[in-house]
Amino acid sequence: MKLRYLSLLFIFTLATTSIGMVQEEPDFSVWYDVAAFKMADNKATYYEIYLSIAQNDLTPRQIEEGYEVAYIANLQLQYQKTGETVVDESWEQIKTVQDSTQLRLNMPILDQIDLVLFPGQYSATLTVKDKYAERQAIYVDTLDIPEFNDNELLLSNIQFSSLVESSEEESEIVKNGLLIVPHPSRLFGEGVGLPLLYFYVEIYNLGVEEGKKGTFQADYQIVDFSGKTIKSFPIQNVTAYGPSAILASAIKLENVPLGNKYFLSIKITDPLTGKSAARREPFHVFQGVDQLIAKDREEFYIPDLTEENEPGYYGQAFHHFNERDIQLYKSLSFIGKRQFLIDFWENLDPTPGTPVNEFFNENAQRFLFATKEYGYSNVPGWRSDRGRVFILYGQVSEIDREYFSKDFAPYEIWVYNDLGDHISISKETRTTYSLPEDDIYLLGKAAYFVFGELNNDGNYYLIHSNVDGELKSIDWRGDLKKYEEGHIFHSRRQGQDSDEIQIGTND
Repeated sequence: MKLRYLSLLFIFTLATTSIGMVQEEPDFSVWYDVAAFKMADNKATYYEIYLSIAQNDLTPRQIEEGYEVAYIANLQLQYQKTGETVVDESWEQIKTVQDSTQLRLNMPILDQIDLVLFPGQYSATLTVKDKYAERQAIYVDTLDIPEFNDNELLLSNIQFSSLVESSEEESEIVKNGLLIVPHPSRLFGEGVGLPLLYFYVEIYNLGVEEGKKGTFQADYQIVDFSGKTIKSFPIQNVTAYGPSAILASAIKLENVPLGNKYFLSIKITDPLTGKSAARREPFHVFQGVDQLIAKDREEFYIPDLTEENEPGYYGQAFHHFNERDIQLYKSLSFIGKRQFLIDFWENLDPTPGTPVNEFFNENAQRFLFATKEYGYSNVPGWRSDRGRVFILYGQVSEIDREYFSKDFAPYEIWVYNDLGDHISISKETRTTYSLPEDDIYLLGKAAYFVFGELNNDGNYYLIHSNVDGELKSIDWRGDLKKYEEGHIFHSRRQGQDSDEIQIGTND
């Protein structure tokens, strides 16, 4: 196996179901996954890093052979204990096709990077740039490299794959005579054309002597996030040749209910020592629409959905999506998107089992009102900052409007009296910033949002709120003065979909 002392992931590890912090709004979706394996000397850990970018997310360029898309990636890695930069590497990946129509397909460009790292914590920054356009995605995170030992029964990470088969080739994606095609999104099911979930895992420190033949027991299940077993499989007796072994298999997902996330749980038992070890890691399942979507559910949530009007249905749910939901949704086929939207609203139903989804109905009313009332130029109201806040938080308790001040740009302050649990500006914060104690908007008695018409374009941009997770600008009055003086304002709200939702920008 080819070794390169370079990594990609550390940034998005599904083993912990978390994505690294986005330093800048990503211009395209990047899927990452990682698997850690034990090395013979135990002094370092072997890492395989998997990267996937949809070719139709990149900008094509015509060449003599046809067309190509490409990205340039850079990884900077610092060892936190010493602050030393141990990796600062760049590489390029190119995909070439003969026909431009092939570039419109949602086909992944896969990359695998192998490395050896000593255990410990590292700070990592990953930058991926579209080679032929000013587009990029930047992520930062902390990487915790695990340590393996010889004293206890251990498992590697579970490597999820789109295909596992025997192979005599020498390749980065061949391990122990098996071709293992990386599948960084961990997204499976009929909706994405992958009815089988393939996986590969290594087992270490069995009681079998080196060069001898023995067995171990493998018990794996699919469980949901509450711990409920969704699908179980018969316990298998697997042959091991020595203290290390592998387990590779394919799981049929035809009876797995539609759901956002599941865990693949694997338990290994060594009959020679009586010891057991387990690992579980998350994945996603989207089944075929004919199999799992009842007609009444489809008509309730997405009546007359077509590829042409799909963005409108997406918009109704968009402000409830997190970054991972957006990334996942974009990677789906049209059928997969239908399933995602139905399941998304079903999961938010406060009274499941009843014929009415109150949350969906309320959101639909808010969406229509926001679209009508808060639009500007050619931008529908639901895409605006005021529209987003109205959709997420509902009817405003009171609005303080100031449109004709000589000192400030026009602004509105929306006050919510029933969001007290979400207020995040404390007395200590007011003291630190020398904020006036008699300011009604800083007393912590109500939640509020400050919007300013900062670019004279008819749109009121969110510049400050005391609600958890919202944009903070303690000196928001100064912001209103500053932009009144002619500065161009660009929305600083994080979490928006830059490809489809242009909120608060002036580019």
